Amino acid sequence: MGLSLIKKDIEDVANCLPGAIEEVLKKVYAKLTRYAEGQNKQEEKKGSSDGFKMENFNGNKIVSSEQNYKELLLQKDRIIYELKSTLEVIECNVRF
Repeated sequence: MGLSLIKKDIEDVANCLPGAIEEVLKKVYAKLTRYAEGQNKQEEKKGSSDGFKMENFNGNKIVSSEQNYKELLLQKDRIIYELKSTLEVIECNVRF
C-alpha cells in the first residue's frame, strides 16, 4: 500500500500538538481511499464483484471524504469545548 509519514508528523503526534492526530488520520484516510479506488478498478477489470470496498465504521459507503472530515472536525471541536468546560468546573471546585 506504500503508506509513510514524515518525521515531523510523528513527532507532532508524540508531543500531542493540537490537530496533529487529525492531520495524520486525514493522510491515512486519503491513502486508504485511493487504495480502495484502485482495488475496485482492478476488480471491475477482472469482472469480479467481491473487491475491496472502502467503508466507514458504520458500514455505510463513503460519500465524500471532505464532508466526513469536516463533520469529524466539528464533532471534535464540540467534544473539546465540553471537556474544557468540565475542566473549568473541576478547577473551580479544587480551589475552594
